[in-house]
Amino acid sequence: MKHLSSEPLLRGGDSPVLLSLERLLVLIPTVVWAVLLFGSDAILRILLSTLTVLVLDNAGCILQNRYLKGNFPRFRLRGAVVGLLLALLSPADLPIPLLLVAALLAVVMLQLFRSEANLPVSLVALMGCLLLFFPAFRSFPLLIDSEGGMTLAELLRAGEKPALSVTDMLLGRMDGNIGEIPSLLLLLGGGYLLFRRQIGWQIPLAGIVAAALMAYVTAPDTMSVFYYMGAHLFSGSFLLVLIFVAADRTSAPITGRAGLVYGAIFGVLVILLRANTGLDGSLPAALVCSLLSRSLDQLLAPLPFGGRRK
Repeated sequence: MKHLSSEPLLRGGDSPVLLSLERLLVLIPTVVWAVLLFGSDAILRILLSTLTVLVLDNAGCILQNRYLKGNFPRFRLRGAVVGLLLALLSPADLPIPLLLVAALLAVVMLQLFRSEANLPVSLVALMGCLLLFFPAFRSFPLLIDSEGGMTLAELLRAGEKPALSVTDMLLGRMDGNIGEIPSLLLLLGGGYLLFRRQIGWQIPLAGIVAAALMAYVTAPDTMSVFYYMGAHLFSGSFLLVLIFVAADRTSAPITGRAGLVYGAIFGVLVILLRANTGLDGSLPAALVCSLLSRSLDQLLAPLPFGGRRK
């Protein structure tokens, strides 16, 4: 049986470079918001991470094609998307060397596996989770959104209602990692990707519904259920990871039914990790789900009429 790769699924004759360019353009409003909020530090981190992965990945492709007779494209823009997402998922005061370490490791993985589609896990989720092991990263209180020395997730876990309203969270009037704050912009970007069919509707929908239901079940008595649900959906990196990492065609399931299960698992895991650890569990949840992606495709593949599942 032939191997079916999904990086990316070409629709309408669009090239991989064009599809990557569209992802970068969709993230520009989020980048602008981050620059307005964090200033020149955000610009420096975004440029360094994006250009490091883009330039070194293409340099590696050129060298391997010339000396090792590799089969890499002449130019690929996917590295810029990976580098940009790594920057957006990191705190604005994260030491630059740590961010560059993640960017360099991403380049190594892209060269070893030739493309993200060949990796058994999501590359962005893997690099983001590796950063969590650095003590310097864990010392920052911005893993979700800081308020009075406690993260928003810690406040929700303790049953204390934050001073922020759900509208503030939706519009991005709060602290957080560089690119996770403007929830409304992320939703609009996800809507464009859905329109262009770069992502399927199953994963975002199942992820949001499952997270909302899980939040409804675990909501404390000290605050409104709907506020608790909204706080989880519109804070932290939930939407950024769900739309731009978990739903990415390079690591997401191919079949629709598998996508629904995949998204539901992601939503449940995020709420469980937040409720039990007080930290944002979006990246670990995306990493776990990407490990299950191919198995879900095989398990939930459509059964041909009159056929028998092997």
